[in-house]
Parts: sequence; structure tokens; C-alpha cells
Amino acid sequence: MKKKLLKNTFSVTLALVLALCGNFGVTNVMAATLTKDETVYAIKNASGENQKVIVSDHLNTKDTNDKVTDSSTLKDIENVTGYETFTTGKDGAIVWNAKGDDIYYKGTSDKALPVDLKISYTLDGKTISVEDLAGKTGKVTIKFDYINNTKKVTDNKSFIPFVALTAFILDNDTFTNVEVKGGEGINDGNRTIITGFGLPGVKDYLGKAAENITIPEGFEVSADVTDFKLGMTLTLVSNEFLNEKNEDTENAAFTDSFKELMEGLNTLKESSSALVEGAEGIKDGAAQVNAGAAQLKTGLDTLSSQNAALVGGGEQIFASLLLSATNELKNAGMNVTLTAENYNTVLTGAITNLTKAGMSAQAEKLKGLLTSLVGYNTFLDGLKNYTAGVSAAAAGAENLSAGTAALSAGSEQLLEGTKTYTDGVNLLCNTVDEKLTSLITKIKELKEAAGSYTNYSGIDDSMTGKVRFVYKTSEIK
Repeated sequence: MKKKLLKNTFSVTLALVLALCGNFGVTNVMAATLTKDETVYAIKNASGENQKVIVSDHLNTKDTNDKVTDSSTLKDIENVTGYETFTTGKDGAIVWNAKGDDIYYKGTSDKALPVDLKISYTLDGKTISVEDLAGKTGKVTIKFDYINNTKKVTDNKSFIPFVALTAFILDNDTFTNVEVKGGEGINDGNRTIITGFGLPGVKDYLGKAAENITIPEGFEVSADVTDFKLGMTLTLVSNEFLNEKNEDTENAAFTDSFKELMEGLNTLKESSSALVEGAEGIKDGAAQVNAGAAQLKTGLDTLSSQNAALVGGGEQIFASLLLSATNELKNAGMNVTLTAENYNTVLTGAITNLTKAGMSAQAEKLKGLLTSLVGYNTFLDGLKNYTAGVSAAAAGAENLSAGTAALSAGSEQLLEGTKTYTDGVNLLCNTVDEKLTSLITKIKELKEAAGSYTNYSGIDDSMTGKVRFVYKTSEIK
């Protein structure tokens, strides 16, 4: 019964993680001689503290002798599928009477785990214990932190990279307005499936090579809660995401990508130099336009300054002509005063009256006077329109000059900006090789380190192995 429960627990965990996390998975057991496949089940409380560790081992002993030598630090070892027996030797050695059959056995351990899980809770922004949280209502945040302890468990010899993936379910009757930071929440209307992951310690190990890369070490879930209760959470911890068999293909693909990146950066560097040359051309052209606009403004300002004198002189001459015409009419016995507003009406009326009276010579003389006054008035109106146009042109030239000055200043800023940009591109090109080379080196180290960690409870030197960990936390109710 216990064996079935353990297998079902792992199957559910693995299926859920694989479904939600895509291509990540556990590689198939190779049909090779003397392999050890180990799954470590850690039963934890709701805060992530260990309560019990049960280890399940599968010895693939095909094509081997009757006796198989293994090494294990487990306690309470029990064969879970057959009746094969074992004897113990020195330094944890155990010899199974396998008789060519695979061996499945389990045991317990109090050895430290390579990755710890810490779960903390807050209610309405204040830290709260698991015991006090049950049944409470309010804004709850659950934070999952993964801690890589491999330097401790390997006597500070090496850092082993692990990925930790957690999944659990929230009842929508209890949890509403669910938010996940560093993970995902999938709501099917009745419940919300939460998944989150982390690569604890990897960012610190990569150092400056990954200073601008976000590498999670945990995640958190927040929700409005009524009568808090929480089911179990399941976490899969594995180093197999880097310990794959297609290393040569991956390295070749990565090298090709790196080469393409560097070629792109070199093209960018060449383009940035051309950009600076173009910005210098724009700056020189803008300076010439600005100088021309300034000259135009000066000329139009000079013309505009004469506008008042021109219009005033023209109006003075017209006033003199009107006065002379008024005096002439008075001498002829017509008591009228001609103005710019009434001259046309008065003279036209006088001409009509003289014509009717048969005084055509006098009428013709007034016609000549009217024609002269109309002609000059037309000239005066044209003069006013001209000076108004000069004033408008001068105002436009002032705006143009201000605009070209801004253009010239902007082109200088553009040039400085392109120079700064080019300096940045050069710096990028000069440092990216070093950064990526360092990152590639670190990743290769991580792959080697991941491949070196093949068991938790011990393994005989004659075997190859692999291991993964499943953490199950208790419910809160």
C-alpha cells in the first residue's frame, strides 16, 4: 500500500509539472548494466521543514551476475517488489542476491537535502505562523523560497545546480483575486492551479556574467482569503535540466548563435560610425541654414523698420492732394471739404450736376481731378499692403531664425548623442565577448557539476545513476 502511494504521488507530481512546464523532464532509464535510479520523497510540514525522508531506489541489473554490490546510507532498507535479500558490508556496502532481476528497495534517511524549501505566510501584511493562519480571513501572501545547500552537502567542494518546480491547487471558494509573482496561475472556474519554479544559487554562481539576467529563486502567491485552508503542495527538485546527453549539439548551436551575435554587433559598430558621419553632415547643413535664416531676418527687419515712414509719407501726400482739391473747388464756388472717405462721392456728384447744367468743361476738369485722386489712393493702399507683407515676412523670418537656431542646436545634440551611442556600441562590442565567454564557461561548469551529482543516499563506483527529489507539504486546515 505504501509503495503504491509513493508511486502514485510521484506520478501525479511529475505529470503535473511536465504538463505545465513544457519540455523539462526526467530522462528515460537507459537499458545499461548497473544503473541506479533514485527518487527521494521528503515529507514536510506546511513551512517546508522536513518531517521524514523516504528514498526509493531502482537497481537495473540486467546482464549482471547473481550478486550486485551497491552502496547506501539508508536505514530500514526494504525490498518492495520481490524477495531478493542482501547482506551488508563495510562503509555502507550492501550486496544483493539479484539473480539477474532488477531490485526495487526503499529506506529512510536523515541526511541533509541538497535543496531546502522554506514557505512563509503573511496575513494583511504581517507575518503569521501556520498554526495561527488556519481559519483566518484577509489578504494572504504565501512565499516559496528555495535554498541550494550543495556546498554544504558536498563538504564545500562544488556547487550543484538544481531546478525546483512547485505545484498546488487553490479552491476558488476560499481564494479569490489570486496573483502569482514568479509563477503561473490557471483558473478553471472552480479552482486555481498554481505553479512556480526557481534555480536557487545559480545567479550567485554565475556572478557578473549574469548580472543583467533574471534568475528566480522562488515565487509568491497572494489572494483574498475566506476561512484559510490549504491542501498539500508538491515540489520536484532535479539537476537533470542541465545533465542532458545532447551536449555537443547544444554547444554547437550556442557557438553558432554566439558567432551570429558577434557578427551583428560588428555590423552595428560599422553602422554607428556611419551614423556619426551623417550626424556631422546634418550639423554642418543646419549651421548653414541657420546663417542664411539670420541674414534673411536682418534684411527683412531693415525693410520693416521703414514701413511707418513709407505709409506716413504716402498718407501725408494724399492729405495734401485732398486739401489742394478742396481749395480749388471753393474757388469755383463749391463750399465742400474733401476727405479720404468722401472724395469719390462728392466729386462724382459734382461731375453729374455740372454735366446736367451743360458745364462740360468744368465737369471734365473734375473728372481729371477724381482720376488723379483715385489713382493715388490705389497706390497708397498698395503701399500699405506691401508694408504689412514686409512686417509679416519679418515676423516669419524671426520664427524661422529661431527654428533654424533650434535645428542647429538640435543637430549638435544629435551629433553628441550619436557619438555617445557609438561609444556605447564600441563598449558593448568590446565587453560582450568577455561577458558571454565567461557565461559560457560558467554554464559548462554547471553542466559538469550537474552530471557529477548522481545520487543522494550513496552509489557503488561500478554504477551510473541519477536522482530527483519530491517534496510534499502537509495540509493547513
